[in-house]
Amino acid sequence: MNVKLTNRIASKLIKLKQNRSAFTTVASLEEIVNGATVQNGEFIDTNQSRELFKQYAVNKRNIDQEAFDKAFPKLEIIHSVDLMKNPYLENISLPLFENERLKLETKFHMKNEYCIIDQPNQTSELMKTFKLGIFDGPAYTYTLKENGSILDSVGPYEINTMKKHINSATGNVLVFGSGLAYYPYMLSLKNNVFKVVIVESDEPIYNFIRRNILPLFSNNKVEIILSDYENYMESHVNLNYDTVFLNCWRDTCSGAECIQKFAKYELLYPNSKFQYWLEDSILDTYVINIEEYFNAKVGTDEYQDFFKQVNPDLWRYMESIEDTISRPDQINYYLTRKFAKKYLTSITK
Repeated sequence: MNVKLTNRIASKLIKLKQNRSAFTTVASLEEIVNGATVQNGEFIDTNQSRELFKQYAVNKRNIDQEAFDKAFPKLEIIHSVDLMKNPYLENISLPLFENERLKLETKFHMKNEYCIIDQPNQTSELMKTFKLGIFDGPAYTYTLKENGSILDSVGPYEINTMKKHINSATGNVLVFGSGLAYYPYMLSLKNNVFKVVIVESDEPIYNFIRRNILPLFSNNKVEIILSDYENYMESHVNLNYDTVFLNCWRDTCSGAECIQKFAKYELLYPNSKFQYWLEDSILDTYVINIEEYFNAKVGTDEYQDFFKQVNPDLWRYMESIEDTISRPDQINYYLTRKFAKKYLTSITK
């Protein structure tokens, strides 16, 4: 790829870098906002709550005010009564347990408690919009922890991020990674879903799901198998599932690796619809990497050598593209989830 360093392209890349830097700083608020509570006995409306959060972010965390307004344009109410009417939370009462590695606990939420409720949206200008909510009353959810770190939960974030996958799943469904079996349970309630097979590689989680959660389901649509994910795919030559849902990673890096590994199966089974939980967030990370490639292309030789060392696959892939970038708008094509997915699936291992 050839990138011409014109004034317009330089201005474009500088603006992208500024946006990325500003919103990386804003993203640090995610670590502290979940569980933060406004200390007030009465419910505070969303405008007041957002203003309090903004004052804290600007005055205590040195967040740029303009970046905050763009990142958190509004605050949504989490209606506790409606949340507790979610079929899983209403019908599935999980027995709490703890061993040397895993702990399942009930998480109680207070009135006026903040919560990230969905994935952020990232624009082609690398600006992010975060979706933040506040509880209007007490509620409870479930959290599964591994060595003190959250492994899976059933709460507003999980419910909202899985909604589109649940709505689009049909027929016979294969699920990699059980979590707390929220996705399989919601599918079992759908008339156009006939069978759900969960493949779980973690034996203690497999045993807990099989013994303590699946018996609570009101029908026999769901079964669970203990197996390594790739071994399962390799041993089932004629895969006959309408939907394949993957929820078997801990972070965006391992999620990207999962997309890479399963890309070949998407090609082998074109009649199966493959879904990846949090795929948008995973791809957004790679959009950032692609933006960094463009900075390297117009940077010093030392910068290019550094990029080649830390991200050799992306460098080789982008360099194989026969394109000349001479206008700023041409860069936008490459800063999309669609292109990031194309790149990831091209380097299947």
